Amino acid sequence: MNDQAIIEGLIQNNNAAYSYMYKVYYPVTERFILQNSGTEEDAKDIFQETILILHGKAEKENLFLTCSLKTYIYSISRNLWLKELRNKGKLNNNNAIGELDESAEEKIINRETKQHLFQKLGRAFYKMTGHCKTLLISMFVKNKSIAVIADERGYKNIHTAQNQKYKCLEQARKEFKK
Repeated sequence: MNDQAIIEGLIQNNNAAYSYMYKVYYPVTERFILQNSGTEEDAKDIFQETILILHGKAEKENLFLTCSLKTYIYSISRNLWLKELRNKGKLNNNNAIGELDESAEEKIINRETKQHLFQKLGRAFYKMTGHCKTLLISMFVKNKSIAVIADERGYKNIHTAQNQKYKCLEQARKEFKK
């Protein structure tokens, strides 16, 4: 199941979506909690609360993820557990959150988030017009000034080149949001 299908499944109360989330995402939450002074029962409670929060956000808002669903769920669970530790007095202001074990799983999730964003950016770039690709590469990869680009591309003036740059960046933003 992809992230969007899972979110839609949550909204529709689809048991398959819930089962998939427990099968795929619960182990990450459980591992983090067990490594940081928690029990299996704590992990189950925190994950349940995470699912409720996710479900509420999916229903009330048009949930737009800038990371993978796995990362989003992990972040909610982690924040809930840290809050729980503070409430239990096991984590105080003297304890830096960074002192908690950063598991290999967390590092993988952070890497996955970056890869997901780069893939999304690549897809957006691929769908842009050739004119915009060339313009943006000239500006951001080749570091050419707007004046040089205006001259090379035969624009009447720098203002025209800046308008084209704006239009191309808007095109990139729209494709990225899709």
